[in-house]
Amino acid sequence: MVTVSDEDLQKMYANYKAEGGASEFTVWKKNLYLFFHHTLNSHVFGEVRADHDGKTIDSGGNALHDGCVAAEAALMKEAKIDQKEVDLIFYSADSVHAYT
Repeated sequence: MVTVSDEDLQKMYANYKAEGGASEFTVWKKNLYLFFHHTLNSHVFGEVRADHDGKTIDSGGNALHDGCVAAEAALMKEAKIDQKEVDLIFYSADSVHAYT
C-alpha cells in the first residue's frame, strides 16, 4: 500500500490542477490511491499476475494484472474515469516523485 505525505499530496494536486484536472481534491485523492493500487505492480515493478501464480492481489494488497494496459483498464472501470484522467493522475504523481 502506497502512502503519500500531506505535503506531497498538495504538490501533486497543484500539478494536477495546473495541467487542467477538474476533480475536487477528495475525488482526485481517492483516484490517486486507486491508481497506485492498480498500477504499482505493472508500472513500477514490472510484476504481472503470471509472476504470482495467477493471483489478483499481492501480499501488500496491491492489484496484479496481466500488464500495464489491463491495469489502467481496471483503474478506469473502478474509478469511472477516462484515459485522459489516468494520464493527469499519473503526471501529477510523477512530477513530484518519479513513478516509473
